[in-house]
Amino acid sequence: MKRFLLLVTLALFSAPFLSASAAPKASVNPGFDPKAVALLDQSAAAYKKLKSFSAQISILLKDKKTNAKGNGTVAFLRPGRAKIRVTMEGETDVQQSDGSKVYFQIHPRKFESSNSKGDAAIQTVFFGQLAFGSIKTPLSLVLTYLVVGDNPAKDKDRNWKKVTLLPNNGVALQAVREDGETLQLRIYIDSKDSLVRRVETKIGGKEQGVEIATLTNIQTNPKFAPGAFTFKLPRGAKVAPQNFGDSNR
Repeated sequence: MKRFLLLVTLALFSAPFLSASAAPKASVNPGFDPKAVALLDQSAAAYKKLKSFSAQISILLKDKKTNAKGNGTVAFLRPGRAKIRVTMEGETDVQQSDGSKVYFQIHPRKFESSNSKGDAAIQTVFFGQLAFGSIKTPLSLVLTYLVVGDNPAKDKDRNWKKVTLLPNNGVALQAVREDGETLQLRIYIDSKDSLVRRVETKIGGKEQGVEIATLTNIQTNPKFAPGAFTFKLPRGAKVAPQNFGDSNR
């Protein structure tokens, strides 16, 4: 099974993760443009106000070994329900919460579940896509923070060195790894509704790679059919309690 683990996304996610709602807030950093930080604050506030949300996703992934396209959907409904589904070159990855449990797709026929409710469950769906999903997208890294009203630039665990404004209402967050590789996360935000339209990740140096996730057909506060977030186990698949200590996952 081919697993799409882009170096960019993995590198951005390599730092120990703290729940965004509990993440320590960064002190004033001279490399942070206050206007860029304020733009992310506005976006976080806009997501926090939403009762529900849905959108379509398109993905472009390029590095030295991969040139692939994918698509999918993302949705959430407060309290506690969310789902992100992504397909790339015939492989589909699903992470979701039904309001009381979060289901992580570890392999095509293996899921793990954990009890979680409220905004923590919604946040955990996006975190799960990064931690366990076979197709990781930078969109999930961003939504992990924004859906609960938090600003990713203010998480000190990410060790961002620069946060700057980009043309077209964008924000660039930049970090430098110990080996000197430059990592950049670019977030483009709509000027009217303050919601994200595109997320790009890029790594420089020898491990050059880029991933672009674009959101279209965005619906704010949509109504969902009953059972839209009910977990349906695929035929032949199994679900077990989550086990972080399982090295054979």
